Amino acid sequence: MKYIWTPKNTQKTNVKKVAEKYNLNPSVAKIVLNRVSESEIKKYLNPHLKYLYSPYEFADMSRAIKIIQSHIENEKNILIYGDYDVDGITGTSLLVKVLKRLNAEVDWLIPNRVDDGYGLNLEILQNRIDKFDLIITVDCGITSLEETKYLKNKNKRVIITDHHLPGKELPKADAILNPKIDDYKYKELAGAGVAYKLACALTDSNLEDLLDLVAVGTVADIVPLLDENRIIVKNGLKNINNKVLIELIKKVNLNKNEIKPAHISFIIGPRINSVGRLADANKIVKLFVEEKTDEISEWIDIIEEKNNKRKDIEKQIYYEARKKIKKMDLNHTYILILGEKEWHPGVIGIVASRIAEKYHRPVLLISKGENETARGSGRSIGGIDLYKITNEFKNLFENLGGHRQAVGFSIKNSNISELRKKLNKKIKNEVEGYDLIPKIKIDSKINPGDISKKLIKDVNRLKPFGYQNPKPLYELNSVQINEPKIVGGNHLKFSFNNGSGYINAICFNMGEYKDYIIDNIDIIGYLEINNYRNEESLQVNVKDIRNHIKKIANIERKNFVHVYNLIKNNRKMSRKELFEKSSSSKLYIDFIIKVFEELGIIFRLDNMLYMNKNCENVSFEKSKIYNYVVGD
Repeated sequence: MKYIWTPKNTQKTNVKKVAEKYNLNPSVAKIVLNRVSESEIKKYLNPHLKYLYSPYEFADMSRAIKIIQSHIENEKNILIYGDYDVDGITGTSLLVKVLKRLNAEVDWLIPNRVDDGYGLNLEILQNRIDKFDLIITVDCGITSLEETKYLKNKNKRVIITDHHLPGKELPKADAILNPKIDDYKYKELAGAGVAYKLACALTDSNLEDLLDLVAVGTVADIVPLLDENRIIVKNGLKNINNKVLIELIKKVNLNKNEIKPAHISFIIGPRINSVGRLADANKIVKLFVEEKTDEISEWIDIIEEKNNKRKDIEKQIYYEARKKIKKMDLNHTYILILGEKEWHPGVIGIVASRIAEKYHRPVLLISKGENETARGSGRSIGGIDLYKITNEFKNLFENLGGHRQAVGFSIKNSNISELRKKLNKKIKNEVEGYDLIPKIKIDSKINPGDISKKLIKDVNRLKPFGYQNPKPLYELNSVQINEPKIVGGNHLKFSFNNGSGYINAICFNMGEYKDYIIDNIDIIGYLEINNYRNEESLQVNVKDIRNHIKKIANIERKNFVHVYNLIKNNRKMSRKELFEKSSSSKLYIDFIIKVFEELGIIFRLDNMLYMNKNCENVSFEKSKIYNYVVGD
């Protein structure tokens, strides 16, 4: 087991009724009811543009439209000021394209991520104050009180479009469009989504030809793929026509007619982002707006170059961060706070995500820079609200913003040590060892005989999959495996009989399991239809394996003592060495390792197991894993 398996709270009422009404497998009907209310199911399964809400549900929309129309009619200059990430870039591009169609005098500006920072920048505004009459923000501005005040004092009109949480006070803008502060029906629009609603109101249309830009920004910003976001992404990705997106897709050998949210999240989005991280994001807005073929061809290679450079920088920071972690006592480290002068502030957020995933702890990475103020980025793990916890020590920060899973901040170098101590103590008091072990939520439990093409096709009706609408994860019990083998280096493959024939199972990066899995196992994974040479076959993409609990239930204390003494006497050991030297079964050993890790008796680093010298005497009965598997 790589994870602790936790079933989701299941909605049991009306499952049969919903399954029959929408022709769904009962397990899929149950999943749908867990994700949306019964009244929303029709829209969820059929995310048509007709289900979009009126943009005039934003309280200030009419006011914003009147201001913009007046500036167009009077040929006054409009500046679109967007954020430097994919959400801001695509939202800015969308608004500029629409305003140009309406013959507006419009320009745009994306601040530099490193030099200018997030949000409205006073110095930039002062340098450009005579070049615009109206400024419209995209994906920023809701906390820019002083900057807005400055603009108003200079007799500029200000429209803020944003989706971030506001502070205690709102900026004194002429109009604010933000679903977080309005009575708007859906609160989770991305920045590009809010800009899209403004564009729809300006043109009195759904702008289907520009929806691809909105979809890319929405997916890249990791907002829930539910409600309006689901409609935007479903329709935007099936109709990609922006020449920049088409060329980016070609460059990475994808088919524009088969683009999924995962392609945007992990392939297309990072390439667009790399320009904002390492160069001038205004260049890519120009490409999106003008769509000049010769310039696109030239810039596609530059984008690829910037993305490769970003990956190299990210790889180096990741390597250096892990070197630091190797010197730490992870059993008494509940949050990883690391920093260096040379770490690029544009990529530390990506690295923080990787480290949080690997070590299953909250992470703050800090670019210390040359002056006394450093910039940082943090990522959390499920169950720990990073923004809430860091905000308790906001007096140590110069600036702090974010949400449950991510924060961005600036801090004086002299405060980093104190912050590390206070956050570590705070998180230690709020979590247990059990909370620092990766958990995975299971959508439904079925028997192997329940797997069919109809079931998988029903699962696919829940697409597009993404944040808060993940691909359903199924648990299969008592799977009788057949012919386990290693493929592709370190991937485990086997088959099992579901009563109608054999189904293949692929377990990526799980080759080590081959030596100790038994023939009767439980698995969790994604149900898929594999199309190979135009032949369809059923397949399970396995996420984790659990040998039968009954095989562990008779484990005795002497098994624990034996493994404990082996690790203690050898100072450090790998799993393979334990398997070779221990008389206990491999199944027992893996279970004992999990219990020891939870209780802080040992810790794992680079595939080696170390004894924790500072661990106090603890009872196995204090382990939630032990009680779950062995207890009554």
